[in-house]
Amino acid sequence: MITMVKNKKKYNSQFTKDCNTDWNVNQELICWINYWFRKFKENAQIYLEFHKYEYKGEILTQEQIIDKIIELTDYIDQNYGEFDLNLIKKVEEKKNEMFDLLKLVWGDMWW
Repeated sequence: MITMVKNKKKYNSQFTKDCNTDWNVNQELICWINYWFRKFKENAQIYLEFHKYEYKGEILTQEQIIDKIIELTDYIDQNYGEFDLNLIKKVEEKKNEMFDLLKLVWGDMWW
């Protein structure tokens, strides 16, 4: 597949070192969310199943939403910048889902 940016570089900032970043703020935000949600899950000393949220008729715990956001941001990062129209649509759907989930847990991500 052809990528929008052929020479993506890996920069050595703390949260983008494993991302396919090209100084695109959209992409940097996805990498930032991915990095900090991983760190939050690794280091949170709280019970991540306490808070529950309804999403598309399903009850999800904070931990399940964190895992889903990590999964979505991984997918977005791996497929960002492709020219395939089907893939662009899929990335856009994943991005919208990620923001919907982020809005649900936003207030409880402070521990």
